[in-house]
Amino acid sequence: LYNVALTLDPDGVLHGVYRKHILVPFAEFLPFDDFFRRIHGFDAASTFRHGPGAALLDVDGHRFSPLICFESAYASYARAGAVLGATALLIITDDAWFGATSGPLIHADLAAIDAVQTGRWVVRGADTGISQIIDPKGRIVGQLPLDVADILVAHIGPPIDTPYVRFGAAWL
Repeated sequence: LYNVALTLDPDGVLHGVYRKHILVPFAEFLPFDDFFRRIHGFDAASTFRHGPGAALLDVDGHRFSPLICFESAYASYARAGAVLGATALLIITDDAWFGATSGPLIHADLAAIDAVQTGRWVVRGADTGISQIIDPKGRIVGQLPLDVADILVAHIGPPIDTPYVRFGAAWL
């Protein structure tokens, strides 16, 4: 089993599959599975497998690098998609488990950081909010707040070059 993002055309034909690479321990997989799975409560933990790594999904002339949930918290992973040739990042997340904490706000703020460091547009879809479209300079050009079901539409432009995508962080 994998946690996946799919691209389908209007006729339902499958065009792309992304398998999540950075899984959340104890939520999507069980570290030291042989040990923990014998302990009551851990026996029902998810058994997702890691996908192969950063990938691209083509949609209407844009090359999206998908980041599922907390993969967006890893700068090097967002950069990996940009290095592959992504024109935009697509963040798909379920922030409902944060509840009424500051978690959804912090997670949304990370998307703006991803935009600035990679110079890519970010399209962030969260099932309970905060959904956003962010330009490469970190400006939010469209947003849906928490617990609002609606459709968010904005034009996405080209990416911009950044030193981080070009050189990484090792030189720092």
